[in-house]
Amino acid sequence: MLGGTPQRLVTNPEKEYSVSPAWSHDGKSLAYAQVTTLGGFGSIWIANADGTQPRKIHNTKEPYSLSWSPNDDRLAFVQGNILFVYSGIQFGNMAPSSIWVINRDGRDAKSLTDSLHQSVSPAWSRDGDGVLYVSNARGSRDLYYQPVSGTSADGEARRLTSGLKIHGITAAQDGRIAYSVWTMNVGIWSLPLPRSGPASASTAHSVMSTTEAIEVVRLSRDGQWLAFDSDRSGNMDIYKMRVDGTDLQQLTRDPADEFRPSWSPDGSEISFHSWRSGNRDSYAVSADGGKERLIAGGPSHDFSGTWSPDGSQIAFESDRSGQIEIYVVPSTGGTPRQLTKGGGSLPRWSPDGKFIAYTITATNTPGVPFQAPLRVIPAEGGDARLIPVPPEIGQMVAIEAWSSDGKKLYFRVIAPNGERNIAEASLDGSEASTLVRFDDRDKRPFNPFFSTDGKTLYFTLGRHEADIWVMDPRKR
Repeated sequence: MLGGTPQRLVTNPEKEYSVSPAWSHDGKSLAYAQVTTLGGFGSIWIANADGTQPRKIHNTKEPYSLSWSPNDDRLAFVQGNILFVYSGIQFGNMAPSSIWVINRDGRDAKSLTDSLHQSVSPAWSRDGDGVLYVSNARGSRDLYYQPVSGTSADGEARRLTSGLKIHGITAAQDGRIAYSVWTMNVGIWSLPLPRSGPASASTAHSVMSTTEAIEVVRLSRDGQWLAFDSDRSGNMDIYKMRVDGTDLQQLTRDPADEFRPSWSPDGSEISFHSWRSGNRDSYAVSADGGKERLIAGGPSHDFSGTWSPDGSQIAFESDRSGQIEIYVVPSTGGTPRQLTKGGGSLPRWSPDGKFIAYTITATNTPGVPFQAPLRVIPAEGGDARLIPVPPEIGQMVAIEAWSSDGKKLYFRVIAPNGERNIAEASLDGSEASTLVRFDDRDKRPFNPFFSTDGKTLYFTLGRHEADIWVMDPRKR
């Protein structure tokens, strides 16, 4: 703690990284989680304090935020939505997560919370008879206390605060709790598509500026409406409004979260995915909010997709095969067919409907030049081809749209200087250029997604604001 030479305790296997190291109270053991870079699969490990004799005790999806019980016989941890804590451009991601408790020998893993809401940051009570955690089960992220018996919930959880918007907590041995209060001030902004040279985000026009969380905004094909997801009602729902910010309408009202709206070509429906079953399922809602229907669902995660130009099909990403791949399903529902092998996400149809552009998860191998993970594949299946992006443009993060003539692709990049910009490139990688630079510290991109009709760009800008507080729950 006073400085010195760091000692490596854990050596990561290829395509894995370590998170959430936690010392046991007796100082003899180190618990940590391993998470894969592809798919988020992970495991929980316990090693000696010096990192020797590591042993895996549990396999699970996206484990993190490990916390030892006072007598070191159990571990509490979070499962799911690791981007809420460990992320750059998607820090504070709003997907659900759940709190679990497991014995240190790996037996009797039990969930303390549901998987429909966001529950994070477990911390044990002083007596080890309960777990404190943060959850949005009743709207705002607040502090809860769940009594436990062994690894099981013992009765109902008690809500201890109201309206605090907590991000994380830590508990002191004397019972005090330190916590971070985190607020997102996110709005929707627009900018004319620049024709010569990059534009600065500082010149963008505010369409709607609020203190809510908005992750995805989508423009209707006729250019008149914006659909977006927002937590302004307490949980994430789908909304629409006109491009000038007027005529705001809420389209979904389920207590589970809904994300990633996408317009049908004729503007009659909006697809999205929801956590109503405990995992992502793909739905569509009529543009007036009157009728909903299931497009693709099951035990796998089926994300919201994008519609083919004629509206007959929807391309979406799913982990049905064990890793995230691209699938295509009739827009009326049916049996999806797998389009990609080797990974794929964020599918975008070409204007003529013959091709689908998508992103793959990139990994950097020492000594091997980085290749931007942008691909184009025939919509009916076949071999995918790489779309090269010059390294001076940046590392591609997310494909978003085709140009109206089908000759260019618009996408998000992380520039060499760390800026998260919007760029374009022709299908052979030539004529690549930066379109928008997010170079204003007060107007930072909140999410990698954006939308465009080739004339105007729409995206979210926001600021993260946080403070550290201390409370003493023993005092009333």
